[in-house]
Amino acid sequence: MCIRLTTTKVLELKEHDAHRVYELPMVGKKINTGVCSDEAIKRLRAELGLNEGFSQYVKLAELERVLKTTEKPTAWVKGAICYTIHNILCPTNHSDVSLHYAHILEDAAGVSSYNWCAHILDYMKEGLQSPGVANPLADFHFLLKCTSIIVGHVYKSTVQGQTPWNEESLRQRGKL
Repeated sequence: MCIRLTTTKVLELKEHDAHRVYELPMVGKKINTGVCSDEAIKRLRAELGLNEGFSQYVKLAELERVLKTTEKPTAWVKGAICYTIHNILCPTNHSDVSLHYAHILEDAAGVSSYNWCAHILDYMKEGLQSPGVANPLADFHFLLKCTSIIVGHVYKSTVQGQTPWNEESLRQRGKL
């Protein structure tokens, strides 16, 4: 995936860039939310205590209630992963949290065996290339991601837990 900076300069974004920002796995199985079965979603809804009706989505407020009240550690982890995907990794403007990751969450310990970095880049690319999709929240998150990646490229460092732009660090890198 590339972002055109000028007519002659392009910033290429690759999986390792997303890894530098989020420190998520960048090897493993491809994430395909289109293959998630209704049965997997029903099992996740039941585990989260969302037995009323059937929907492939849950309202954000309802998921937050589940996270605050559940006493089942595994259910909490699965709910927290759905919450994180919805709010940080693959943000949307609506209050419906997708449960299309249910098949991946059936083995919560196996979540790290998926290539989350490729999934994030695919999600961003799809959002940018979909005509008529107005998603300011996703665009804002994308801008934040790109800014983090650009800062990392410029200063040859990640931004997590560091301040590569402080004066001493810039002097050491020969940028001042």
